[in-house]
Amino acid sequence: MAIFGKKEQKVIEKLREHLDCTSELLKKVEEILDQAVVKDWGKVRKLMDEIHTLEHKADVIRREMEATLYEGAFLPNFRGDLLNLVEALDKIANRGETVAHQLTLERVDIPSQLVSGLRKQIQLGYKAFNTLKDTIVNIFEDLDEAAKRISEVERVEHEEDQIELQLIETIFSLDIPLAHKIQLKQLVLNLGDISDMSEDCSDIVQVIVFKRRV
Repeated sequence: MAIFGKKEQKVIEKLREHLDCTSELLKKVEEILDQAVVKDWGKVRKLMDEIHTLEHKADVIRREMEATLYEGAFLPNFRGDLLNLVEALDKIANRGETVAHQLTLERVDIPSQLVSGLRKQIQLGYKAFNTLKDTIVNIFEDLDEAAKRISEVERVEHEEDQIELQLIETIFSLDIPLAHKIQLKQLVLNLGDISDMSEDCSDIVQVIVFKRRV
């Protein structure tokens, strides 16, 4: 394990906090989907508020990380990659909040034919992110382990992508209004973005691993 200075340790600590916060947020996205399925809009609203609080917390942590990085934590080459990673991670929390807003504000009516697929989709998104989380932690502790986990993020994202396509095909086979189909398709795409963005982050991590090995 590499030894870092105080500024670097602060960034690592804040990065862990951000990852934990986003993981908690995504778990609540799974919960809010379950409550939307049974149309418990009171619980849906409560969960949306909790997700909003977590997204705000993630934003605060991100700004603290960025401030410390701009103060000179890490060498410039590594610093730039970390800034890119932090910005990319923030998009995942934002997308989780987008899903919560859509389910709550639009009161999306979810047909029974989609429930299993949507649950699997968010579960894979959660798995992709948490695999990414372990990958990021290991860029400071074990580069070989980080490299191994990158391919696992890609595998999970590919599995989620297949479910996403199946869901969209199912949506357009249903006997429901076109506007409802478009609304459901957007929900599927937003949920799919969680896995896609996790893979995008893993690409940045891969660059970091390459550079740290040089």
